[in-house]
Amino acid sequence: MFMQRILIASIGLLLTLGAYAQQPTPTQQERVQEIMELLQSNPEVIDGLYDSLLLYVAEKEAGGSLGAAEQEWLIDNPVHPWLGTEQPQLTIVNFTDYNCPFCKRLESVLEQVRAEYPQVQVVNINLSLRQQRAQGLDTNSALYALQVWRAAPQKYPEVHSRLMAHRGNHTGRSLNRIAKDTGTAALLKVDDTASEAIERNQQTFRRLGFRGTPTLLVGNQVVPGFVPYERLQPIVEQALKTVQNTSE
Repeated sequence: MFMQRILIASIGLLLTLGAYAQQPTPTQQERVQEIMELLQSNPEVIDGLYDSLLLYVAEKEAGGSLGAAEQEWLIDNPVHPWLGTEQPQLTIVNFTDYNCPFCKRLESVLEQVRAEYPQVQVVNINLSLRQQRAQGLDTNSALYALQVWRAAPQKYPEVHSRLMAHRGNHTGRSLNRIAKDTGTAALLKVDDTASEAIERNQQTFRRLGFRGTPTLLVGNQVVPGFVPYERLQPIVEQALKTVQNTSE
């Protein structure tokens, strides 16, 4: 079990090195050598590690080459709710699901990014991959959040925060409570426009080859899965530098 934990951590480190898109530091180079030695001693994990790296590279390449249709749908599209500045230097696209525990964990990281970088905007691409209908209602959390954004955008930040703070999958009870507390109960009604937007989000997500939530697009980089602030911060820094250099 101890060796398994070390190997899992090693896989995470290799993915981290790829996410930074730069040469590893001397300390990281030493760890890579340790990983190689562990893999030689435990060859049964190599296939799984190889598949994970291929998936990461595929997701990264897909995010770096958005087609015109994806660009038009994801970027500067008023259908999608956003948090942060209205005039961003950098837009982070966040494919997210209110029933995903890792999306909930990532929310505090994105809050820290917005606090540290007021020139950043986070656009939430709502998905309902884990739940089509909340128990007891003819809607789900993604549809409800999008309805709030369209009809009462001033209430969206609170509703979004409450949806993310809820533990586990949302139910009719949890959505009704949030809607009642925020004065948005009327927006629990299903709307065809919102349903079509969520479906388009999910089609785009699949077309880009992504597999799970959360998935971030930061500049030309794809950042799959939960990442702590210390990993995301240098990626944001680099993306901001690239934007600034391009505009000069």
